[in-house]
Order: sequence, then structure tokens, then C-alpha cells
Amino acid sequence: MDSTGEKTLTITHGLGYAPTPAMWSASIVRDTVVADFQIGRVWIVQSTDLVVGIRVLITAASSTAGAVATLMARLDALSADGFDLRTMNA
Repeated sequence: MDSTGEKTLTITHGLGYAPTPAMWSASIVRDTVVADFQIGRVWIVQSTDLVVGIRVLITAASSTAGAVATLMARLDALSADGFDLRTMNA
């Protein structure tokens, strides 16, 4: 969070199937005392059977060197057509 621009993060999920990007949601959690940065947006750029790729746009950098935040990624257990993904066998 100590520099501006787009940052791409990859989270390994290993679900054994490829959820669509629309099934993911992502957000930034400000869980530190450092909160002087600005997030422009967060979006899903990739979803495979192994990973989800998330891009974050930092519009204003923190003045604290090494500032970090927590990225949360959530997968909706129901697909767009209503199929319950929790019943799938990997």
C-alpha cells in the first residue's frame, strides 16, 4: 500500500473446478493502524481450477513504508443458475 498503481495478487484455492469470475467477490480490510492509503477499485481478473487473480488499484499511497492491508476473497456457493457448488466432488 506504499505505492500507487495496479497491484495483481494471486490466491491459490485448489477447488478442483473453475468458478466463473462473477462468482467471486473481493474486498480490502483495513486491519492495521495505517489507514492513509486510498483504494480506487478491486476486481477479479482470473479464475481457474487452481487460482483466483485479483487486481487492486491504489490511487493514493500510504506515507508509511511497507504499509499492508488484508485482501479478502469470497466464493459464492451458489452458481448463477442456482446449482449448489458445495455438493460438487473434486
